Amino acid sequence: MRLVILTLLSAAILPYSTPDVFSSDELISNGGFETGDLSGWNVTPTCDVRSYVYLRPHMGKYSLRLGVEGGEGVLSQTIRIPERSKANFSFAYKLDEGAALDVYLRDASGSDVQHWSLREETDWKLLKFEVDAQLIGKPLTIIFVGKVFTEKRLEAVEVTSPTGQTSIIYTWSIYNYWPYIDSVSVIFEKAYYIVNVEVSGLPAGLSTNLYVDDQVEGSVKVGLSKRLQFRIGEHHRVRVEFYVNDTQQVRYVCKYYSTVTNASSDETLRFDYLPQYLLTVESPYGRTEGSGWFNKDDTAKFSVAPEAIPMDGLPGFLGAKYKFKGWGGDLRSTLRSSEIRMDSPKKVVALWEADYSSAYVMGVVIAALVSIPCIVILKVVLTLKRLRKRR
Repeated sequence: MRLVILTLLSAAILPYSTPDVFSSDELISNGGFETGDLSGWNVTPTCDVRSYVYLRPHMGKYSLRLGVEGGEGVLSQTIRIPERSKANFSFAYKLDEGAALDVYLRDASGSDVQHWSLREETDWKLLKFEVDAQLIGKPLTIIFVGKVFTEKRLEAVEVTSPTGQTSIIYTWSIYNYWPYIDSVSVIFEKAYYIVNVEVSGLPAGLSTNLYVDDQVEGSVKVGLSKRLQFRIGEHHRVRVEFYVNDTQQVRYVCKYYSTVTNASSDETLRFDYLPQYLLTVESPYGRTEGSGWFNKDDTAKFSVAPEAIPMDGLPGFLGAKYKFKGWGGDLRSTLRSSEIRMDSPKKVVALWEADYSSAYVMGVVIAALVSIPCIVILKVVLTLKRLRKRR
């Protein structure tokens, strides 16, 4: 029988190396003793690697015998299971009659959190155990303590003398029953993956809401990322706000604002925001086009139509109108259709001037048309007066 003790000890007791990355899924060094020695283990002198010649191992060519006649042997190794993982501990054991093996799991304070007391198992048996989640990411010491059972027997031995006379004598014989272990393993697999969410392009003080599967998971700002943890195999949709408003004339837009996680490995998602500025096109007359949001440094086109607008009332009836003169505000131009570079919020206003030239002409014509009948009537009246005097 074999004893395995999993113990969490501080580095001051049993130093260990903490892996920075997941380089392998097997954390035990020389768990099958196939080096032919005890490299990788902390041991007492009472442990001995045995080859196939002495005992058929569980796997490979070697196994480990623990203890000494009437005593015990201790074997240990300290590991650390990477965070966000799950791990299974296993080992094979074989116990001669009367031999004993104890297995422990100990936390960093030295307290036992799990203990197995194993007895007689005359053939190899594999024990498996899923390591408790509370031990993940902490020092974990695997310890095997095996105790040899020693039996002293008084046995009769037949002895033949040189003369051929046979006699029986009694002698004490010592029999040792050993614990053996083999195939020690702690295999981990990642249970979770991490997604770090970052944003760029937003000014200090502005943040965007973060959504996971359309549920708000806090906010993100430049220089302050958000860490998300998901189970391996699970896909999740991660997105930020499409628009983030700064002022009424300035906002920030994220073109690629939504993505799906890869569900298997750690990754960093970065959402880039670009500034947009508002172009305001105003005119007291006509119809304007071009108002709206534009990316920084884009060229915005705008216009007003028509070129002239009749005045209201009699002046308009006579042909008076307002005529487009040009643009004022953030651009000076005389073209009805113009362009402006959007390097900041912009406002342009159409300028108009009154045009009465057509009204003057129309007034003269009307006056002329009105005066002709008057002259004719006057002449008729004068003629009639002259005729009356002659009578």
